[in-house]
Amino acid sequence: MVGKPGVTESPIIVNNRGITSLNLDETKDKVAGLHNTSQVDNGIFADTWSSSLMKAITTNDLLSNELDSRTTTTEFPNTYLGNSLSTVARLIATRDVRGVDVDTFYVERGGMYIFDNITVF
Repeated sequence: MVGKPGVTESPIIVNNRGITSLNLDETKDKVAGLHNTSQVDNGIFADTWSSSLMKAITTNDLLSNELDSRTTTTEFPNTYLGNSLSTVARLIATRDVRGVDVDTFYVERGGMYIFDNITVF
């Protein structure tokens, strides 16, 4: 669970109901136009920040749409833990779209921690 900045992917953090969609409907094109351009006099920090912002927006759109379209065959209770496990099940279903073959999920329930390391080949 230790990554290397710039080498490994950043973790995706979701709440027990999934991902909150960004509401950038009117400004998404303007944000993309501002942040997808590199100028000769841009600093490395500006380019890195812009690249990270655009990747976060793209990841949010993709994962939000994929999670909204997934359902589970198992009925989970309508509790915090049940919703969390349902979200984990839907995240597992998106592994092909996310391009991963190994996932680690961390689910927290009021002071008790449940670790689940799932390897999918």
